[in-house]
Amino acid sequence: MINKIVSAGLVAAEQAVLDVAIKVDIPHCGWIPNGLKMADNQRFEKYKLYEMPASSSLEYNEKNILESDGTLIIAQGDLTAEAELTQEMANKHSRHSFHIDFDSMNGFCIAQTISAWVSENRIESLNVAGSGVSNDPGLCKIIAKVFETVLCLDMMGYSLRTADQLTKDMPTSVEDAADYIVGRLPLKDRAIIANMEAEDLAALHSSLGEYIRNNFGVRGENKPLIESCQSIIAKTKAQEEGPESVIIKEVWMRLNKTHRLRLMK
Repeated sequence: MINKIVSAGLVAAEQAVLDVAIKVDIPHCGWIPNGLKMADNQRFEKYKLYEMPASSSLEYNEKNILESDGTLIIAQGDLTAEAELTQEMANKHSRHSFHIDFDSMNGFCIAQTISAWVSENRIESLNVAGSGVSNDPGLCKIIAKVFETVLCLDMMGYSLRTADQLTKDMPTSVEDAADYIVGRLPLKDRAIIANMEAEDLAALHSSLGEYIRNNFGVRGENKPLIESCQSIIAKTKAQEEGPESVIIKEVWMRLNKTHRLRLMK
């Protein structure tokens, strides 16, 4: 689970991520080159930034990499020379790095991709660097929304993993499985799922899907639940779906009725 955001906050994209950390109350900090704090002290105090004793961009960049488990490089298109250097530095120190192109896919797909990378590499402290990214306010809003979604997906998986484990009996039907999950999700996570679009539910496979696979016996041992899932798959003719997809969709349909935000006319 991500428990700290590290970033220099030098460009608008990085500031957008730090703003999200503040909004969801996740610890944040970052190192900046020498001499920049005096130019905008208020901003650097807001983001809890620390000034390096020297002005070398390599030193502050390296410090942020070392303060984290992995570095996410936000870009629009291919990596710049500076971003390639950041990636090389992360590799040098055996830290994970990942380049995400915000021009390559829609926001929710980007959130899903980042969330999967964070989960796969067990990133707890995340360094975020913006490279060659426009300061357009519209793009910054998208970046902020993506990162809020990433953190919520990450927290959702953590909430379920740390909830009370199943006792004697696993759920034996899709309905029972949905009851169990809905009853243990925090209110914020219920609202997030409720307001997702059907085509975006795949983003939950790295959090909620993992929980289902690890706890509900859908890999083979819980035959009644598997049969319940297969019955629904047969009715809907969605042969490409697995048991976790069926359960996630049932959770979503329930929450969509009770927790979806409605626009007032």
